[in-house]
Formats: sequence, structure tokens, C-alpha cells
Amino acid sequence: MTILRVLLNQNATTACNLNLKLRILRCNGYILEASIKAQLGKLDVDMNGLINAITESGYLELPLTVKHAAVIYDLPNFHRDPFDRMLIAQAIREPLKLLTADAQLQEYSNLVHLV
Repeated sequence: MTILRVLLNQNATTACNLNLKLRILRCNGYILEASIKAQLGKLDVDMNGLINAITESGYLELPLTVKHAAVIYDLPNFHRDPFDRMLIAQAIREPLKLLTADAQLQEYSNLVHLV
């Protein structure tokens, strides 16, 4: 099983850690989101520390591709957050399971799992 790991709450992190058969991917779009929110003062984070932790995590990188971007165009507007829509598009296109605490994202696909 493959999952797309984003900045997860403790429940999701525990779920990931308990199943060693999972192949965990990280999407770099959430680094962009964290950078923007930190710059706007909406997120208090040490960006260098975050980047170092992510780099050293050992998770495989999932870059945003043109094919992912094309999926975004066809998504219904259940959720307006562009970064969440990017994650949904990647999950649908690959396909990957997306673990999230955001119940609204389940409207997009059965690939979205609440944790």
C-alpha cells in the first residue's frame, strides 16, 4: 500500500508508524504552503528545521507534475484550498491513499482516509 503523507496530526503519524509495510511519500507542496503561511505570519515554524527534518525523514519525494496539475482542473469545488486540491489531484492521478484529518476531502475520492 502506498500513502501520501502530508503534515499529519498525531493519529495519522501513529497509523503510519504502526504499519511498516506502507510506502510513505511526501509531497513538497506542503513545504510551499508552510513557507507562505510562515511569511504571512499565520504559521510559527522554523523553516530550516522543517526542511531538514523532511529531508532526513527517508520518505520518498512526490513532485508535482503536469499530469497532477491537469487533474486539478477537473476537480469539483468541494474544497477551495489550492494546496489540499493539489494533494487530492496527486492521490487520484497516482493513485495513492491520502491520510488526512480534513473530513471535507473525503468528498473527492475513496482514496481519502480520515485519521
